[in-house]
Amino acid sequence: MAGIEFNQLATLAVAAVSLATSAFRTLNSMPVTTGGKARFRTALRLLVLVTFLSLSITVAIFDHLVWAGGFLVLAAGVRLASPRQKWDISTLKLHITSEVAFHSSSLITLAAAVDLMALGHYKNDLATGQRITITVTLALAAFVAVNKSTTRTRKLCTTLTDRVSSLMQHMEALEELHELNPASDKLPDKRRECRDKLDALERALSTRLNTGYRFWGTPVLPAAVVEELYSRTYDYILTPKRCAPDFDVQMDLISIRDALKGQIDVVA
Repeated sequence: MAGIEFNQLATLAVAAVSLATSAFRTLNSMPVTTGGKARFRTALRLLVLVTFLSLSITVAIFDHLVWAGGFLVLAAGVRLASPRQKWDISTLKLHITSEVAFHSSSLITLAAAVDLMALGHYKNDLATGQRITITVTLALAAFVAVNKSTTRTRKLCTTLTDRVSSLMQHMEALEELHELNPASDKLPDKRRECRDKLDALERALSTRLNTGYRFWGTPVLPAAVVEELYSRTYDYILTPKRCAPDFDVQMDLISIRDALKGQIDVVA
């Protein structure tokens, strides 16, 4: 009976993975907006995560702890389905929120998976005290890891907010000076200051949100978006006029700052 139950659950898991794969392939060919793609992808990842969690709980009820741990490993793997080039400034807030949530869930589910696999594999060799010790140790490790990753995100968002504001202030000062005297000998220095602030912002935008490991984490913005933003801002610094084609870059900077507000923590 247990074998039949497991086969049914394994079939359901394969079906869920196949459905998710088909949905991702369909999504890439759908003529929808970037925001729609981002929301759909987030909902899909959440659905797959909940499916694997449900399977793990169901298997654990029948005392198949090793298999329950295996499903939790698959649930943690949802984190690797992070979009690498599929978001922009308009969906930055959703990107940050979802990355924090899925990264934290992966750390928790991995710790739970190791716990269930250990308890299931050595269930006849471990005393009650040893089981409690293993569970508590892994729970504390998961808590520390989640706290460290979320603290990193808050620090990065706070740094980004400061750098965006600093760049905008220097750009406004450059614009005012240019309007007063387009031939001012102070303009080269002001432009240099703006470029320094822009370089600092570019580095921060390319930093990984939750971890420094490039494979496991995703940057604040994709490289192509950062490059375009840098180019437009640089062009505006060269011609700081309100009528300049790249003046709307300031609206993008404001959008970035607004998207980061929920993660600001000056004491992190």
